[in-house]
Amino acid sequence: MSDEKKKKLYDFIEASKKDGFDAYNEKITDFIENLKLTLDEANDLLSALAGIEDMDDFYQQAHDDIYTAVDDYNTDYNGEDSLKELIAE
Repeated sequence: MSDEKKKKLYDFIEASKKDGFDAYNEKITDFIENLKLTLDEANDLLSALAGIEDMDDFYQQAHDDIYTAVDDYNTDYNGEDSLKELIAE
């Protein structure tokens, strides 16, 4: 995985904390989509996020969005609530 994309995500999460979780929650999905993660990069990021001890809600939300995107991509889920578009093909 690109360390640059991991750094961008972590920097975004830390910078967003000053605006509060609700504001962050409205922006995180679009931010992840703009990273244009490949499936491999998304899986690498999942591993990195899962390795964070005492993960706070901000990092947990990023993990959950990426996890859902990978799962939706792998199962070819196309429902209205699908996040598979977060994975670049």
